[in-house]
Amino acid sequence: MNTDPQNGYVHLYLADYYREKNKEEEAENHTRKALLSDELDNSFKVQYILRLILSKDSTRVSDQQLKGYMDLLMSKYSDDLTVRALHSDFLKKENKIEEAKNELEYILSQDKDNYMIWEELLLLCNETMDTICMYNKSVEAIKYFPEQPLPYALAGISEMLKKNYENAMEFFQDGLKLVEDQMQLKAQFYSYLGDCYYNLDSIERAFDMFDEVLKINPNNALVLNNYAYYLSLRNENLSKAEQMSSQAVLLEPENGTYLDTYAWVLYMRKDYSQALYYMKLAIQYSPEISGVLYEHYGDILYRNDEKEKALEMWKKALDAGDEVSKDLKSKISGEYTFEN
Repeated sequence: MNTDPQNGYVHLYLADYYREKNKEEEAENHTRKALLSDELDNSFKVQYILRLILSKDSTRVSDQQLKGYMDLLMSKYSDDLTVRALHSDFLKKENKIEEAKNELEYILSQDKDNYMIWEELLLLCNETMDTICMYNKSVEAIKYFPEQPLPYALAGISEMLKKNYENAMEFFQDGLKLVEDQMQLKAQFYSYLGDCYYNLDSIERAFDMFDEVLKINPNNALVLNNYAYYLSLRNENLSKAEQMSSQAVLLEPENGTYLDTYAWVLYMRKDYSQALYYMKLAIQYSPEISGVLYEHYGDILYRNDEKEKALEMWKKALDAGDEVSKDLKSKISGEYTFEN
């Protein structure tokens, strides 16, 4: 077959042809020629390599081959931002998240008008729980793309994680205005606002937000769980709390946090034997047991007349060192009086 050696399209076709025939050497040769061909637009090369990266058939091309192709493109076309974006995708596939973030930041230093690059960077900041990156890059993205809701969500989350709830609410409220037709995202903003209101002691407003979430998605397990737990802490509307918590458990029956909430709601309703059953499941399905969970377990054991084991759990709760009740030490000393 006589072909123009500079015809990159033909080389890509032949690369696929020989790859299907398991003729790896020929496939490799034509792939490299295509990638080095200046007559073939880099966008086609990027699409071709991206297809290989995303292919579910790992036998088509090895990770080492992909790295070789990527190195080839980067060595010749490192000034091409589409190549740099592809390099970021490759690094992400290799779980080199910081290096991928660096690539995206380089692209944005050259061109700030590509929203998809901003979104990719923000999602990587979120994935690594880099709150400084989440906040700074989200605020910067909002300047260029004030109509996009994601930067408002991530800026708000970063503030919420730092317990700056009033600042977080401003971002969530602004983002909420942008998602009229995106119901799931709208529900997410309502959920964030509910958590902020709750932490600012605007309890009724928080519950209004959670109700809005459940109007949109009655099976939002996280909101069902949190709403139920907040009600149980206030010893308020426990029948509603039990219904919501049981629904969360039905949706995710092996979620230790949801099982703990359900056990605690049952405890608050004075159904101590059922509470003990679900608390044991919560312990079973919790990879890491918090002080709160140990304390709940101790309280439930105490109500089931297993007082020695209850004391053991309370001591474990104290040793865990996280957020436990102010009454824990008096429970351990025996000075605490449980209400009838």
